[in-house]
Amino acid sequence: MIPKIKGFIKFYLTPIILFVFGIFYSINYLSSNDISLLSLNVLGNKEQIIATRSGELWRGDVVRGNFYSVYGNLGSVSVRFYNQNRDSADTVIFRIKESSQEHWYYSAKYKTDQFQPHRLFPFGFPMIKDSANKSYVFEIESLEGDKFNSIFIDFDKPVFVSKSTFSRRDFLENKSNIFSFTFSKIINLFENREIRSNIFLFYIPFIFYSLFLLFSRYDYQFLSLFIYVMCFYDIFFYNNMKIIFIFSVLILWIMTSLKYKFESKISAVFSLIFLSMVPISVMVGNNLIAEKASIWVYLFLAATVLLRFAEMKNIQKNRISINMFAIKPFRFTLVSKFKK
Repeated sequence: MIPKIKGFIKFYLTPIILFVFGIFYSINYLSSNDISLLSLNVLGNKEQIIATRSGELWRGDVVRGNFYSVYGNLGSVSVRFYNQNRDSADTVIFRIKESSQEHWYYSAKYKTDQFQPHRLFPFGFPMIKDSANKSYVFEIESLEGDKFNSIFIDFDKPVFVSKSTFSRRDFLENKSNIFSFTFSKIINLFENREIRSNIFLFYIPFIFYSLFLLFSRYDYQFLSLFIYVMCFYDIFFYNNMKIIFIFSVLILWIMTSLKYKFESKISAVFSLIFLSMVPISVMVGNNLIAEKASIWVYLFLAATVLLRFAEMKNIQKNRISINMFAIKPFRFTLVSKFKK
């Protein structure tokens, strides 16, 4: 009975919990970043923006953007700004109209001290219900900007986002729209690189655990190599340090070490390898790599201590030593076959 319970927890309950974790934090992320589940966005790039002074706004400068509204219920345009990490005392005018119209549909003034660095700022206006399949133009004009007190357009993708917002009533009145909206919403979310990468991160624990279950039938080389590659990927290619990623890799390493009965010294050797990278990175002037490598030093030292306690508590023979781990060729054989 107990083995069945353990199998249920290992193969069913734990993956379900980790998957639900991904769903919960994805929804929480979307909510906290003002990404409504009932809205559809159209992303704008720098080719759709005409700006003076490489995006900097001085008094009288005008930034002009254009976009094609795919959806109805257009209600806001969010533009990405850079305030040079200081409060800007400028005032800008935002205005928008349909491309074919002569007069502006909406115009309003905004203080730039509200703008956050590298973040999208939303310019809202009365909803345009019949905006689907129409082209629009918007302008942002500086009233008080100068050399020492100005705001920049940030050209990081997306440079601007037009948002169409729907209500539950829209779907109740026409239920046939639910399927097309859901399909468009999924595509909409994954068009945005930032949203895509952040949502993917929340499913990392589920993905890593699934890989552990899938490849634990095989010898230890695959999982060990995968973990090592993930560490180096984080150090050299991952620009932002994400706690959920590094701890998922660490836990995967501890699970793998316990599964295959690695000596704790193997974790210590990994820690020393990362430690050797720190002074080299500092000497070549790459402090970010040095900082990331030092984090992995501490994490693998922590793994060494935990695995050492496990060794002391459960003394087992036939542990995989450092020599065996290093010398054994990378043959991805089944564990059962290997044991024979």
